[in-house]
Amino acid sequence: MSFIDTLGKLSNEGIMDSIFNQVRNLLYCSILLAIGVSAMRSTSDLSQFGTLTGITGIGCIIAGFLLTLLSLADGVYRLSRYRYSVIANSGLIIMYVLIVLRVTFLAVEFRVGSS
Repeated sequence: MSFIDTLGKLSNEGIMDSIFNQVRNLLYCSILLAIGVSAMRSTSDLSQFGTLTGITGIGCIIAGFLLTLLSLADGVYRLSRYRYSVIANSGLIIMYVLIVLRVTFLAVEFRVGSS
């Protein structure tokens, strides 16, 4: 079976759409987290609003964190539906969780920066 045939099979089964949706959702969540962290760090950008910036930052962080957990739970559920052995499913789920956490932290750090 060639690589093109494998991609066609994955596309027809909807697996590629699911992967792209998970990545898109993960990036949206990391953007929310980065906005929240950036709002918490900034002092002069919206100083006329005072503590509203801090409250908005906390709200964005909470929303991003909850959406990340929901996306993670959805991905774990989708992976657990495959009929592999328990060890293979556990390995896939552990790898998925580690990749999601690492990508989220990298995206937030990239967007917020080290200032």
